[in-house]
Amino acid sequence: MTRIVERDRCPGLLRPYRTVDGNMIRLRLPGGLVSSAQLMEVAELARAFANSEVQITSRNNLQIRALPDPIPCEFTEAAFATGLMPSPAHERIRTVVCSPLTSIAPVHADLSQLVRALDAAIIADPELPGLPGRFLFALDDGSDDVLGEDFDLGYRALPDGQAVVFVGGCPEGRRIAAEDAVSTLLELAHRFLAVAEAGEKPAWHIRELPNPADLLDGIGQPCDLRRPASEHPLPFGAVAGAAHVGIPLGMLDRAQAATIHHLAPECGSGQVVVTPWRSVLIPGAADRLDELAAAGLVTSTGSVWQTLTACYGKPCNNALVDTRDIAWAVASQHPEAFPELVHLSGCDRVCGEPGGEHVGLVAPRDAAAVLEAVVG
Repeated sequence: MTRIVERDRCPGLLRPYRTVDGNMIRLRLPGGLVSSAQLMEVAELARAFANSEVQITSRNNLQIRALPDPIPCEFTEAAFATGLMPSPAHERIRTVVCSPLTSIAPVHADLSQLVRALDAAIIADPELPGLPGRFLFALDDGSDDVLGEDFDLGYRALPDGQAVVFVGGCPEGRRIAAEDAVSTLLELAHRFLAVAEAGEKPAWHIRELPNPADLLDGIGQPCDLRRPASEHPLPFGAVAGAAHVGIPLGMLDRAQAATIHHLAPECGSGQVVVTPWRSVLIPGAADRLDELAAAGLVTSTGSVWQTLTACYGKPCNNALVDTRDIAWAVASQHPEAFPELVHLSGCDRVCGEPGGEHVGLVAPRDAAAVLEAVVG
């Protein structure tokens, strides 16, 4: 399985992606689970070596851009020291999204242990580094909040120790015992690897296979539950005793990271959850919203940042416009939330476009046209 891996430009720490503004690296956070101390360490690395921004991706991972070329050994060593890359061989295939509230207010099951068990099993498997870096696992605790993502392998908890597994491109699932979750998901990943190179064009995702449902042959039992549509992302503000705060355009600065790091140990264990919606959940911090808002984090459900996202834009190699400048202009003229999620893309590659229902606007060379389309 070499062709996909050789062509795959999805970045990691040891395999950066070169952009106009420098090197970009990505650190995976399976399930978005991270300590506030680790988040602070990454923010310090961005300040010391890059442009002082930590970018939250739509797969709850962390990116640092504008790194020098070559990347200094001191940066790489410090990034390893955060503990966020436990296996160099597997660093780019640990992309797992999970219901963000699962450890705080689970619906059918707390999946945080499943996230950790799945990650450990992926790291222990010598064949899985052959997966594309874009391969996505989505684990839903019954909230129906992440299964709208464009996943490759999906899992939904049911009551009484049961669950359903899904494959991308197929609405039907198979019922399994929850205790078989890790082994079933890894079996399906191996089945994909076995056929991904078989066609004229390698498949980057399961949904690109001619018959994705074939991967489910002999897995579990047929069930009536079809892939549910995801609900709207969590509102900003107080949720289940936690503070859910938005990060405008997913760009976390050092001061914001410091505020989160200050509050998380005071209010809870120090663990936080980075969500697939470029936001952060801080357990126990529901009564500290004023401090978070003062740091520039979004704490109001009615904010336009609940419904407005954008790709990085210029200086990306392919972007035609500065999508972030456009988004900030939109927010200044239309501070209230839109009826639907709106995403601005700087080119027709639509990198970073969210999964699920949304209005996607691809920027032409005239940035004003996009602004008029959104606000006008």
